[in-house]
Amino acid sequence: MRGVVALAAAISLPMVLNSGEPFPERNVMLFLTFCVILVTLVLQGLTLPPLIRMLGLAGLAGRNAEEDAARRAMAEAALAYLEQTRDDTPEEFAPIYDELITLHRRRLNVLESNESAESGSRPEDYQRWRDLSRHVGAIQRATVLHLRNENKINDEVMRKLERELDLTEARYAVSEPG
Repeated sequence: MRGVVALAAAISLPMVLNSGEPFPERNVMLFLTFCVILVTLVLQGLTLPPLIRMLGLAGLAGRNAEEDAARRAMAEAALAYLEQTRDDTPEEFAPIYDELITLHRRRLNVLESNESAESGSRPEDYQRWRDLSRHVGAIQRATVLHLRNENKINDEVMRKLERELDLTEARYAVSEPG
């Protein structure tokens, strides 16, 4: 906004004086105004972010310890609940509990950087699981679009299924450690 006001003031200088003579050094004033705008807005805007990073004012440089502790506490609480309630439920629901327990153990191992290869819960395994989940989501999204294009489902059904896919993607995007 500052540049617009300065430029408007410079351009508003008359071309000629009341006496009919050209305004002295009008072109120089316009040029200098452009230079000041360029330096104060463009150059300053381009150099400010690197300067902030160089001075260490950019915020947290590494992992947020408070967030990691909260994520760890959440995973531990979920594991404790699942393991406690698993024993009190019918055996037919055991696979559901096992899947959720495995998921939370993997998250906990990733947070603790536990290199437990035998449990399949290394950070690389969790990252691969997340990547595969994203690819599967993309395939599901393409399938929904294909079904709609072939008039096998209507737009309402397509939007409902896409919303479910969006929620699943958002869930795993937010839960990324670090």
